[in-house]
Amino acid sequence: MAILPILSSRWAIFAKDKDDAYEAIKPWRGLRVENRLLEVDPSALREKADHMGRDEILGSYEITSDAQALIQTYAPLLSTLKSTIVMLQVTSIDQEKTIEMLGKEVLPQLRKL
Repeated sequence: MAILPILSSRWAIFAKDKDDAYEAIKPWRGLRVENRLLEVDPSALREKADHMGRDEILGSYEITSDAQALIQTYAPLLSTLKSTIVMLQVTSIDQEKTIEMLGKEVLPQLRKL
């Protein structure tokens, strides 16, 4: 009997506060628009997202401000769901610094789960 992989994905925002979180998510805000999968024009998604409230958009994401919080955000995908593949979808204002932190601090801890 073959064991099939389980793929899990979750979005998070790495930010010190809600202002930074909103700035970081701006390029991705259209992902929270209702019926987004039916829309083919990214600019239409952005326009619809501009009519949504800031808290409505941010409420769809886990906002974390340190590596430990990111680990806690993604750990249940491994420990509870038993996912074999986990996609970390993390945005921030400083992507380069965030990628470095993910590689040095977050991924090594998640691999232990």
